[in-house]
Amino acid sequence: LVDGTLQGSGVILNSHWILTTAFNVAWYDIDELEFRAGSNSYEHGGQILTLEKIVVHENYTGSWDYDIAVVKLSNPIKLGKKAKPIKLGTKDLKGNTKVVASGWGPTSEYGEPSPNLLSGELTVLDWNTCDESYPDDLTPRLICTSDTDIAPCGSDFGDPVVYKKAVYGLYAGGYGCLTYPALFTDVASLSNWVKSAIKQ
Repeated sequence: LVDGTLQGSGVILNSHWILTTAFNVAWYDIDELEFRAGSNSYEHGGQILTLEKIVVHENYTGSWDYDIAVVKLSNPIKLGKKAKPIKLGTKDLKGNTKVVASGWGPTSEYGEPSPNLLSGELTVLDWNTCDESYPDDLTPRLICTSDTDIAPCGSDFGDPVVYKKAVYGLYAGGYGCLTYPALFTDVASLSNWVKSAIKQ
């Protein structure tokens, strides 16, 4: 949240750290940001968490590449049924793998954010198919998904892609909702960076 307005999402790594995209946090002062955990609504409920430190990947320049960051919280999250940590993905996802994405983004390209958490199944595209849509932007640190009736959109930055109870992607962007494949930061390819960053 930025001044109470939805900016994007992240996932809980442990009681002190949240994983998100660099885009969500790199352009703000630390006291402008807060996270809400343990609620299906981004507007109320759960726990409001302030930040102690932001660690953005050192190679992030504002593009989709290396779009990853971790945030250390001022006070620990009270973990429970509604606020659970998730493990990091560890391998490459093959084309046609079914994954689940969730977030509060709009249900149409120019719509308003959803007040309640939404989720849906997406299909991972193989590298060559994705490269046809993003010949100048695709890197080994990105994966993409495509479906005809569901896709992340504005305010969905940082939305997780989950496979077998592990986070494999964070929504980074794309050329358009539904009209082009959605691009996600490949968490598995950057998992060593994440593990190192949260030791700081």
